[in-house]
Amino acid sequence: MAGNAVLVVGAVIAAGIVIDYGVRAIKPAFTSTSSTSSSSTPATAAPAIGSQSTGLAGADAMLAAATAASAANAVIPYSTSVNTTGLLAGFRSDCSGFVSWVVSHADPSFGDQTTDTIPSTPGVSAGAGQYVTLWDRPQAGAAGHVIIEILGQWFESGGDTNTTSSGGPTEISQAQAETEIQGGMSAYHLAGM
Repeated sequence: MAGNAVLVVGAVIAAGIVIDYGVRAIKPAFTSTSSTSSSSTPATAAPAIGSQSTGLAGADAMLAAATAASAANAVIPYSTSVNTTGLLAGFRSDCSGFVSWVVSHADPSFGDQTTDTIPSTPGVSAGAGQYVTLWDRPQAGAAGHVIIEILGQWFESGGDTNTTSSGGPTEISQAQAETEIQGGMSAYHLAGM
């Protein structure tokens, strides 16, 4: 399928295929079943880290990344160590590492942030965004937590309401997100998002 082009109206991930806006090639979302730093299996091909992108295009890039990581949850355990291979290579798979990886698909300069550095990161402001909102409890260690809302869908890694087997990246319901937000989280947004 790699050479085929399709015209679509949205970004969709199904059966390991990313279909992006416009007339573009269909490309695999991921190619392996492992992404932990200690794995000896081949690295997973991540959706490409994007170029600076704002608005709906940036949100779509982040949503495609978050959805791909959530789909690969069974092989991405929660970890505070930087992944050396796999879908999140170069990032941690704890809450802030995962959110940093997702944001990097629209803003590669965002870097690998922690819950306590997100509010002071260049380009981040207090308040909800139009397309993307980072809900953060900016405290160090286990006291901190961050979740991300992208176009009305919610994602996290770890957290009190996470019921997945690995504790890694997963999509959560709005009700789960609201419960976490009530635990002292504040809204932040990225410039142009």
